Amino acid sequence: MQQDSQPASLASSVNQGEKKISGCLRQEKEKFALENGHHKKIWLSGPEDFASHAGHTVTLYGNFSPTSAPSNSSTHSSTDFQVTRMEMVSPTCETEKSKVYKSQNQH
Repeated sequence: MQQDSQPASLASSVNQGEKKISGCLRQEKEKFALENGHHKKIWLSGPEDFASHAGHTVTLYGNFSPTSAPSNSSTHSSTDFQVTRMEMVSPTCETEKSKVYKSQNQH
C-alpha cells in the first residue's frame, strides 16, 4: 500500500493554515463582506473580483488578519479575511428564514 503515490486533492486545494469560510457575499459602499447564517459580517480583502459575486453564496479560502481600526471607533475588534481563492456556490443568497418559508409552503 503506497499512500504517498496518490495525489492529496484536499491538501493541494487548501494550503496548510488556509481557512475556508462560506456565506453570502455583500457589498457595502466600496467594501465587501461575507455574511454567515448568524448575520455576522467578515470584511474581505484580496485580489479577487468580489463585485461580480455580490449577492451570491460563495466559499472563500484564505486567512484572517486583524484590522487596524482606531480604538475609539468600536469596542469590538474587527477582522479582515484575506482571500486567496473564491468559488461560487449559488447565484443567490438564501437565508435560513427563506429556506423555512419555502419548505413550509411546498405541499
